[in-house]
Amino acid sequence: AKVSKNKNFMIIQHYPGVGADLVDEFCKYRNASDLPFEMVSSAYGHTHSQQCDRTYDTQYGKLCNAIMTGGGGGCCGEGTRRGFYVINFDENKHMLTSVDIDSDEISCQYPCGAIINEEDK
Repeated sequence: AKVSKNKNFMIIQHYPGVGADLVDEFCKYRNASDLPFEMVSSAYGHTHSQQCDRTYDTQYGKLCNAIMTGGGGGCCGEGTRRGFYVINFDENKHMLTSVDIDSDEISCQYPCGAIINEEDK
């Protein structure tokens, strides 16, 4: 974390309990003068749902930096969102999000149009 010259960081791991904490821990070891210009996010899954657990405002717009994403593996709670999260970059290589995590373009409410039983056909 201390030596990288990169300005965009995505920490990806499976379990949600430490998602936001990993961002905080990573930032603790970065040069404090660089942090206002950096984008550090964490993505995780495990719970089969889609939500932003924490956002922050950057000079380039709002960024979700604790991203629970995925789902749709045939598991777990009804009434949750399933889907993907989109990170993109502008012409200056700043990490942005152009689609809200709750957008129907990238996520859906379970069961997402799936046929649950023969009566639903």
